[in-house]
Amino acid sequence: MTQYRAHDGHSELEVKRSRFIALGVVIASKADFERHLSQLQQQHNKASHVCWAFRCGTGNRPEEGYSDDGEPGGTAGMPMLNVLRHHNLVDYAVFVVRYFGGTKLGTGGLQRAYSGAVQQLIASLSLSAIVPTTQHQIELAFAQESGLRRELESHQAQVLDCQYRPDKVVMQVELPVHHEEALTHYCQLHQMQLSSAA
Repeated sequence: MTQYRAHDGHSELEVKRSRFIALGVVIASKADFERHLSQLQQQHNKASHVCWAFRCGTGNRPEEGYSDDGEPGGTAGMPMLNVLRHHNLVDYAVFVVRYFGGTKLGTGGLQRAYSGAVQQLIASLSLSAIVPTTQHQIELAFAQESGLRRELESHQAQVLDCQYRPDKVVMQVELPVHHEEALTHYCQLHQMQLSSAA
């Protein structure tokens, strides 16, 4: 299943005079998330609640977390996390700051408000698909370099490093996994040495 990343964003939702301020931030680690949470709690120290959810890391099991921050259990953090899961967003944290407006919303109303704030935020963002990549080392003759560079470009590959040795060229390349077979075929056809980068 394709995973996605997003950019930082902000949106607001008002439900029965309670303000729900949704903030989304890109995170690189749980420590990065905790730093953002601390800053936000200081910035909104008069808020009734600062609820949150995050997903960090790619692959089958990204690290996840959430908090209701004093709201009734299961009414804020988990609905927010479910929205992140639904959109398969990773390396992202969402915070919803609530300023109480004087009217209780009930558990269903809270769940709809918190998840709705995050859905509204995500709807305003541009999501980018994460394309799995692989790295390889290729050894080739000098005369083959320009042809290989054209082939790499056609497969959306990036040259990470290129070293010119006395008898050959050694390239480190990264390309989308779904182009790996075509590159392998090209290298075999042109008698280039291809190996997985360590």
